[in-house]
Amino acid sequence: MTAASFLPEGELHMNALLSIVFLCLLLWVEPARAESAEYSLQVSRHRNVQLDEGEVDRILEAASNLLKQNHCDVTFRRNGQVQVFASPHTPDVINTPAQRNAVYRELGDVKVVSDIKFCRLGLGDTLGCAWPRSAGRKSMIVMHEQVDRNLRHILWAHEFGHRTGLKHRADPESVMTICDLAADQVKVTPRECDCFLSGPGHPCRRREIRPQCPDR
Repeated sequence: MTAASFLPEGELHMNALLSIVFLCLLLWVEPARAESAEYSLQVSRHRNVQLDEGEVDRILEAASNLLKQNHCDVTFRRNGQVQVFASPHTPDVINTPAQRNAVYRELGDVKVVSDIKFCRLGLGDTLGCAWPRSAGRKSMIVMHEQVDRNLRHILWAHEFGHRTGLKHRADPESVMTICDLAADQVKVTPRECDCFLSGPGHPCRRREIRPQCPDR
């Protein structure tokens, strides 16, 4: 005879109910978030773009520091040398979906071109173009020379955020804003940080918001 046999029937039912509730609570608990993350990014460029390893390291370090200032311990590092696009037919100015896809087919996590006049339908000229990891080989495309040297790290952090599944939000001072690139776009929310820490492939789905951006 077990110890439970000495319990009244009502108490047995109550214990069973409590056990079920406790199990459900365990199932609802989200897994612990990562405390830090490090990403090694391979960078490639069009032959017309002037970009060396030193500048890439500076951009990645500044992007890392931007997230760390928001209590988000993410570090970006360069993976190998900056490569030149393998195909001589890959364009440095993107005007069409076919040209965009040609750039995406180049090796690398970050592809650097001279100009982006088409990313996807509904968007005009843009400084960067990125898709979530679920989109397959598509990754990050960014402009370089036409972006102010002190703003490039914000652009790279923003596009990497899209790679994790993050979308735009309304705050014009957010790293993930849809507003024009500016030096005060430094905010990262704890929820956005979770996505940066989880990295590409994490289902960070958020509704895209198109705010009224202030005149600068």
